[in-house]
Amino acid sequence: MRSKIFTPFVFGVFICLFLLVFQPFGLSELPFGQLAWGVAGYGLVTALVIFLEMWIGPLLFPAFFAESNWTVGRHIFTILADVFFIGLGNQLFSAWYLNTALSFYAIIWFQAITVAVGVFPIVIYVMYSQIGLQKKYAAEASMIDAQVQERKQHEEQKDEGLIIIGAENAEEGLQLAPSQLLFIAAADNYIKVYHLEHDQVKQTLLRSTLKKAAAGLADHPQFFRCHRTFLVNLDHVNSINGNAQGYKLQLAHTQEWLPVSRSLHDEIRQKL
Repeated sequence: MRSKIFTPFVFGVFICLFLLVFQPFGLSELPFGQLAWGVAGYGLVTALVIFLEMWIGPLLFPAFFAESNWTVGRHIFTILADVFFIGLGNQLFSAWYLNTALSFYAIIWFQAITVAVGVFPIVIYVMYSQIGLQKKYAAEASMIDAQVQERKQHEEQKDEGLIIIGAENAEEGLQLAPSQLLFIAAADNYIKVYHLEHDQVKQTLLRSTLKKAAAGLADHPQFFRCHRTFLVNLDHVNSINGNAQGYKLQLAHTQEWLPVSRSLHDEIRQKL
């Protein structure tokens, strides 16, 4: 909440100060009074566009802006959209305040100006956002990891039985005890099954899909599809970590760190 108020204000102030100090693109030719009001107008346009993106955007497009669906690509798209609308807003403000021409060339020119002036604050903002996500997910992961370690100390031995991981050719299916399965990774039209055999990690390639494998293991709650390309045995999770992309799971018997989709953060917190 605080960043949604702080960010538009900071961007607006930065643009005002930058234009007032350096007076690029012919602004130095304006009388000081006209310059000051013009600079304030450009800063207000910047702050208003960012405010609308951060406050109105999530109301109009909640699924797009939902944190669980947020990706680097969407972040880049919103930044590019902000730059475009700030440039367009600046062009319209200039046409009203400075009587500049409205033309296709003018729109392109103002887009170029917006990019040139905005590069530095955009880089700082992206770095700040990534650091914020890093801290958030690392703190959450640390709390979950403490619960995982406590649970492992009080785990009871489960009845084993057998699971079958099928393949398109029925003769190639894999039969294992649940505790032998570590995780399954998607690999185009195949899946890679990582499992234990005499306490050694073995990899078996089967012609199947992760969706079919998950369906076949649906009766076993310890098996969880944590990502579109990974299905994991939660009983083998040794620790959990977090970075700007979200949670990562580290499994026993392997050095692999498996990602967890952001949309599944709530569910895996409950399971772990």
